[in-house]
Amino acid sequence: MEPPPAGQGAEREIQQARARPVQVLPQGDHDRYSYQEERDHRFGLSLVGCVLVIKLVESLSQRHWFFDSRRTGMRIRSALMAAIFQKQLKLSSQGRKNHSTGEIVNYIAVDAYRLGDALSWFHMAWSSPLQLAFAVGTLFWALRLGAVPGLVPLIIFGFLNMPFAKLLQGYQAKFMVAQDDRLRSTSEVLNSMKIIKLQSWEEKFRSMVESLRDAEFIWLRETQMKKAYGAVMYWMSPTVVSAVMYTATAILGSAPLNASTLFTVLATLRVMAEPVRFLPEILTMMIQYKVSLDRIEKFLIEEEIKEGAERAPPHNSDIRVHVQDANFSWNASAADLTLRNVNLSINKGEKVAVCGAVGSGKSSLLYALLREIPRTSGSSGTVRDNILFGKPFENFNHGDLTEIGQRGLNMSGGQKQRIQLARAVYSNADIYLLDDPFSAVDAHTAAVLFYVRGTFKEDRCSCDAPSRISD
Repeated sequence: MEPPPAGQGAEREIQQARARPVQVLPQGDHDRYSYQEERDHRFGLSLVGCVLVIKLVESLSQRHWFFDSRRTGMRIRSALMAAIFQKQLKLSSQGRKNHSTGEIVNYIAVDAYRLGDALSWFHMAWSSPLQLAFAVGTLFWALRLGAVPGLVPLIIFGFLNMPFAKLLQGYQAKFMVAQDDRLRSTSEVLNSMKIIKLQSWEEKFRSMVESLRDAEFIWLRETQMKKAYGAVMYWMSPTVVSAVMYTATAILGSAPLNASTLFTVLATLRVMAEPVRFLPEILTMMIQYKVSLDRIEKFLIEEEIKEGAERAPPHNSDIRVHVQDANFSWNASAADLTLRNVNLSINKGEKVAVCGAVGSGKSSLLYALLREIPRTSGSSGTVRDNILFGKPFENFNHGDLTEIGQRGLNMSGGQKQRIQLARAVYSNADIYLLDDPFSAVDAHTAAVLFYVRGTFKEDRCSCDAPSRISD
């Protein structure tokens, strides 16, 4: 299905905005026609036909506008979700520190979903004042100068809500931050439930989550109070406006207060009720969309992993990994370097072990080869370009299809590590970077795994960072 042309939803919203106030114009003629002694039936039928045509245009325009807005909103939501997912795969280490997993899930589940509805509310944001303008014009046509005093309370109510709009935007932003904190803590508690149960820390973490929920509730309550204030102000305005208009018309004598005029004014005020009722909600939704858009924008402009590795020199095809005078730092803007003056060259088929004390940077070296640590200077050869993922896997109806549970719940630490090693071997890569691969297995199993690893093809090279020299 092809997307709707640009501006088609706006055109249909304009038709709907014009049809609603215009439908009250035949009301006065209908009332005058009902009081005539000699009635022209053709004129009466034309009035009925006008009402039917106007209602038909309004109904069709509204349905098509709603359908197009929803369809475009789904595309917007899908595009944002895809952009957030792709960005999360390319986030640098500093970006992952700034945005936790819970926050990223919140961007998709809350912000992207909310922005999918933004188009509908955007059209309502400009069509509601347009409908009010048409309705005010109708009131001037019916009451003339008597309609002027009725606009005064409407303008006053509008100005009274302006300062609360800024407060509402600030409260909404703080509420979203508090919600992110609660979701991040809840996610960490659920992922670490084994340790929490083992140490009997349930009450401590429950109190922590409840305190974060209380802080979130404070900002939620403040936000809802400001919304309620705006709703009360706008719900009061039609009643106050109608009372002021009738009083001014009676005093000024600008228009006869007969049945035709009264029904026309009442019908116009009823048409005004819907845009007036939606105005505070529109203001609230626009503020929420602005906050969500700023949050997603801040995430999408985060620093990414730089694709700065060069391919191996063509004249020496035996080199698989090459690093020359390279400096690496987890924080690219900081002066302190994590690894300094690194020089490393691994040829085809070599098995390299990186030894050192705890905290000496063995794991950081492997992360640097994977370009997970930003390189501040020097040069490095490719690693990921030579790793072959996506190998086909044959599924059998019977075999080693053991249910392992979510996040390996049913496996021990040694079993998890052996499965990870098996997945690495199955990938049939040219380069293997193994960070303490035998830490969770006993000495006998480690010896067997070491022997199996030694049976790699001669053209495969590996770089190990064991924690024990005996490994």
